[in-house]
Amino acid sequence: MDMERYGDYNEVDEPKSKSKFFLIMKILIFAVCFLVVGVIVFRLILFNYYPDNIEKLQYTEALREYYYGNDGNMTVETQTLRAPYDDENEGNFMADNLLVVRDAGHLQLSIRYNNALYATLAEKGIDLNEDPSRRFTFRLVRDPVDNSDEAAVPEPIGTYSDCFAEEFMMYTYFKVMFDGIDFEGVEWIRLDIYVDGAEEPFSIPVYENNEGYRSFDEYKLSKEEVPG
Repeated sequence: MDMERYGDYNEVDEPKSKSKFFLIMKILIFAVCFLVVGVIVFRLILFNYYPDNIEKLQYTEALREYYYGNDGNMTVETQTLRAPYDDENEGNFMADNLLVVRDAGHLQLSIRYNNALYATLAEKGIDLNEDPSRRFTFRLVRDPVDNSDEAAVPEPIGTYSDCFAEEFMMYTYFKVMFDGIDFEGVEWIRLDIYVDGAEEPFSIPVYENNEGYRSFDEYKLSKEEVPG
């Protein structure tokens, strides 16, 4: 009789073991799903992130003089860039946060690159690992936006004024500023990024004011963006 009861207990324990196994599997599946969602959300946040100093309006000497000379009456405009990458497939450089002060002849924007760019350039014999900030030259050119017409030569516009860089995670960010721009009649402005050692610049259209696209919004200055 005792042996029969012993056998009954074994039959009860078996489904309990299976229940624990399925519970552990559910926990593991939930943890993996939570991790995957967390990684996706983090990458989306990081993709849209720019350090404050890189994103907000910064002042060159010429822009500061204009601000004070007009008693702080300064209109700043911004525009969403429709083609922010130098190459939509490779995406070596990305531009964002375009800020324009037309009456002051000023333009500034943010440039970002993933540090994977180092490996891409290394294949071309260019080493950026030592001091990348000294290996870049920035220049603005106006119409045309591309070189499909060999007879059309893009004209330099404005004067490079200042630049500073910051790093965060796998990205390097630049704030690039230009003065002395005559915006009258300009339909396109392109940023050329020259890398020391590369034959051709990386180019991004950063300003459009033509029949196809001329959408600008007023940029409201925060307290941190008003000179003291």
